[in-house]
Amino acid sequence: MLEPSTGQLVLAWSIFIVMYIGFSALAGFILWACARRIGKISKATFMNSWGLFWILHISQIAFNLVFWFFWTLIAAGMYQSFIASTMGDEYPSYYTPFMTGSSWGALYPGEIFLLIFLIVLYVILSIYFAVLITKAFWDCSFKNSAFTHVLPIAIFLGLFIIYIMSAFHFGWTLELVAPEVLYQ
Repeated sequence: MLEPSTGQLVLAWSIFIVMYIGFSALAGFILWACARRIGKISKATFMNSWGLFWILHISQIAFNLVFWFFWTLIAAGMYQSFIASTMGDEYPSYYTPFMTGSSWGALYPGEIFLLIFLIVLYVILSIYFAVLITKAFWDCSFKNSAFTHVLPIAIFLGLFIIYIMSAFHFGWTLELVAPEVLYQ
């Protein structure tokens, strides 16, 4: 296996940082255009829109760390109940993949509802916090702040729907191609 040289690593990281800053400038420009045209916020400039993007970006990372920590705790508990219900004799369950033909059947209906509820809660809270931070940053009304985020929210929801569809497609493909991975 070839090991990358120090020069290659520096070049790769330099390209990554330049692209990251470039895409953040593009996001700041989109936020500025939405604030001026859709949100009707007169205080919005490109530079403070770019700064607001970084504030929103860092706050979203912090929100993700907290949210996904709790998500991991819940998922670990579901994994334990999945193992206990499918593999353990002391915890027999009706919901096993062998009876339903699908690994999703091993989750209790309440657990599936909880997963969907957490995903919806994550999306709603992400949008709500972004609108609140924007409202406080530009000292504008909640309505103007919400209108500022119409386009980014539409992009976010569209990409999130694509992510969910690809996750289900991956699970469905894995079940067709390599069921032995799911049913060991």
